[in-house]
Amino acid sequence: MGNAYEVEMSAEYQSKTRRPQHSGCRFSEAEYALVSGAAASANIPIAEWIRRTVLDALESPSDAPPPMVLHEEIQFIKLILMNTLPKLLGGKTVPEEKTLELMLRLKDEKANLARQMVSESQSRKP
Repeated sequence: MGNAYEVEMSAEYQSKTRRPQHSGCRFSEAEYALVSGAAASANIPIAEWIRRTVLDALESPSDAPPPMVLHEEIQFIKLILMNTLPKLLGGKTVPEEKTLELMLRLKDEKANLARQMVSESQSRKP
């Protein structure tokens, strides 16, 4: 068996047979600078860096919730606070039954507010 360089060269040479599918994309100058910089810092060709990055992302998907879920939860917390905080600051208590009732009532409203917030945010982008 040859040294690591020969093994790597033979793997690159055989890549067309081992990986017959090809996909291309275009980058802006700024995007290309980011990608080429990342590939250079990893000391691998750009195409290989892109391939590894995409496959790594697919193999280990993020456990983070999608942005819309986060927006919904933020809106939910805001609605709860807006409906209970004035009473609490006024020295009153909010019974547990009223809190549960409020949470059930606001459950649907949070999704509508989150969608509205996201669409407004997207319409402001240049």
